[in-house]
Amino acid sequence: MTILEEYQHNLNTYLAQADNNRENKNYPLALQQYAKAIENFYKSLQLIETPGSGFYVDRYSYSQQKKISAIFYMAGIIQKVVFSYLEMEDHSEALFFNQKLYILVATIVKSEDDLNVQQIQSYQKLLENINMVDVIANHSLRDKAVEAQNQSNNNCDETFKNLSLNFDNFCSLNVYRFFSESSSSNRYSTSTDVSSLSSEGSTSSSSCFIATAAYSTSTHPDLDTFRSFRDEKLLPHPLGKNLVTLYYKTGPTIAKYIEKQPAIKQKLKHHLANLANWMRHKKITSR
Repeated sequence: MTILEEYQHNLNTYLAQADNNRENKNYPLALQQYAKAIENFYKSLQLIETPGSGFYVDRYSYSQQKKISAIFYMAGIIQKVVFSYLEMEDHSEALFFNQKLYILVATIVKSEDDLNVQQIQSYQKLLENINMVDVIANHSLRDKAVEAQNQSNNNCDETFKNLSLNFDNFCSLNVYRFFSESSSSNRYSTSTDVSSLSSEGSTSSSSCFIATAAYSTSTHPDLDTFRSFRDEKLLPHPLGKNLVTLYYKTGPTIAKYIEKQPAIKQKLKHHLANLANWMRHKKITSR
């Protein structure tokens, strides 16, 4: 058995054990095993991305479908983590990893033109589950928001930390970080790590489709202002997340239209520049 086969075997074993323990309501052990599964998934992909490993595949040769499948696979594991915490009634932790799940969904939407029928159905189901968890968990925490914030910020549980760390390790991989580079539907975003869509101090440079089309660049300072508004004011709230999700669905199509209309493009850029200046003047965002 090669080391890659060992990682893949461990991944399948830990997932099967975790699913069995979750079914038997042994949630702490299930979460530990989900953390181990994510770790082995990360290590197997890392081997594929490491020159000289004997398993290296150049990221430009790695097919878009394989990249999409990797994101969906990780989303499936994180969704099980979210439901495990929800079933334990650890709602602050469920919301924390639900945000991670949202990050993956926001990445998937960038290549919506490359999704097959089954993946489109899986994507829609993920969105439904994210919204459902937000409603359930936020309703439960509505009257104890301060307590929930303290739990989330001060959570020292080793399993929680391992889950979060292993997810972040996955987000450092090329299969994730450069997911949008080969996407036929994503001409309006950069290859920056989409994990920065998290509301925790984000400086993301992704997915400003319409503004990127208007400015003909994804690096203008005004776009940083709009991203900051998204990350600081929209993503931390359920309604804001829904608005961002809707934008990700419609933004690429609108951006393609704007790119072909010079007059609209120029007028839109003027209005967006005024809006960005107003937001900075009023200190609505940090950038």
